[in-house]
Amino acid sequence: MLYLQTRWFGVFLHDGEKLLDYVLFPRDRESLKERIEKIWRGEILEEEKRLIKNKKVISSDRRLTSISEYADNIPFLKIQPEDFGFDYNDLRKILLDIAGKKVDEELGREDLQIIQMVKNIDELVKISNILSERIREWKNLSIHHGIEIVEKLKREVDKSIEEIK
Repeated sequence: MLYLQTRWFGVFLHDGEKLLDYVLFPRDRESLKERIEKIWRGEILEEEKRLIKNKKVISSDRRLTSISEYADNIPFLKIQPEDFGFDYNDLRKILLDIAGKKVDEELGREDLQIIQMVKNIDELVKISNILSERIREWKNLSIHHGIEIVEKLKREVDKSIEEIK
């Protein structure tokens, strides 16, 4: 049986005991970062397709079910990045870059709740200004003048009622 194993630095084909074939990813950080992001998005890499072309393989990666048979417990071959000229420091730097990018995306994203809160505050400020304006107008009105107008209106209403009778 052939088993497919994808690591952050390459794709490996083994029989459970020894490495039979492999394709290493380019060593530059951007290429490695691009492949790691593709794996996280659930995409199948060209290197994976190329390595298993015309072969029946088993993988424990659900992402690869369209090109390989899935099995939970397959033999795991210990493949060290140092054996192929890669370093875990490279992986650490790549993951820090990816994490920084994701944080920037999240911080740059417009959050609907915050936008709604700001709009509500703007609306409340407008309402507050209108109420303040009305209160200033009421303060400028003379109470005595208002009473005189109401009394005059009452006399006219009473007079109209008497005429109707």
